[in-house]
Amino acid sequence: SVGIGGIYYFASCLHRWKLDFTEKELKTACNAAYASIQANGTGGGLYRHMYAEFLEYARGATGVGALEDIAHGYHEAGRMWTEAAKVLKDVPCGCASIAEASALMEGIATREHELLSELLCAANLCCKNM
Repeated sequence: SVGIGGIYYFASCLHRWKLDFTEKELKTACNAAYASIQANGTGGGLYRHMYAEFLEYARGATGVGALEDIAHGYHEAGRMWTEAAKVLKDVPCGCASIAEASALMEGIATREHELLSELLCAANLCCKNM
């Protein structure tokens, strides 16, 4: 339940929250998810913006141009996480749905899988050039 698989797992578990939780528990879970993604020292977007900044630095330090596009992708992923967090925060009041949050999480998992694949390729190119 970690990494990309963990994001897909979380997305699938969300469907059960309205069935498994009382109204109070749902509110607590949604608020905790929001705080974990958007607050609690993450820099917003579940640390993805921070990671993007690291990749921007790494691009400058290594000269591997592909890292710039991957960094942009992680900023995009950070915005996706922020959107998902806001949806989760709005679930208890009826302003958003669990299905919407789950769909966003699945989209995040897909995008991050693409980004990690690109990063792997960039790392292999870096190693070949050294």
